[in-house]
This record gives sequence, C-alpha cells and structure tokens, in this order.
Amino acid sequence: MDEPAFDWNVDVGVPAGPGEDGENAIRAERFVGRFVALPIAEVQAPDRDIAEILRRAWRGWRDVQGEDGEPVPFSEAVRDRMLEIAYVRLAVWSAYLEALLGGARRGN
Repeated sequence: MDEPAFDWNVDVGVPAGPGEDGENAIRAERFVGRFVALPIAEVQAPDRDIAEILRRAWRGWRDVQGEDGEPVPFSEAVRDRMLEIAYVRLAVWSAYLEALLGGARRGN
C-alpha cells in the first residue's frame, strides 16, 4: 500500500533581530509542505530521530523563496540543509504532527 500524501501549511518563525523598539522580533513566513503519512508507530517511537523521519516524510514544497526572493525548487539536498536550521526543523515537525494528529480532529 502506498503512503498517503498530503499538502500542509508550514509556519516558520524566523529570528529577525531587534526591532525599532529594541525588542527581538520574529518574522512569520509560510510555505506549503508536501508530506507522506508514515506509520504512526514510527512517528511516535521513543527512540525516533526527528530529522530522519522528516527526511522520509517531507517530499516537496511550494512557495519557498530564497533570500533573493526567487523560488527555491525542491531537492533532497536543499531539504536536508533546511532541516539543519533549528527553527525550520521545529516548524516542519510541528506542522507534520499537526497534520497527522490534529488535522483529523478538525475534519481535514
């Protein structure tokens, strides 16, 4: 049986440094991730490696832009580099769990 695939919004909080008021700011960015639903036992395993799960589950995206504002095409190499950025990994993991565990409760 094929793994079910789905698209889900990923909201990333990007550290933007101090704002005009001197307080640290977070810039909100959003892209759409393409995922496959891995078996829940694998996702919830106590010895899981989150980065490895996301490498298997995160299969594409749209609306990802580089610092120059140009679209960034999906590739496994770019995905793996993005997963090394802590706030990106956290955002993708949160979105993936929301889709698997919370989306069903909302009727998605």
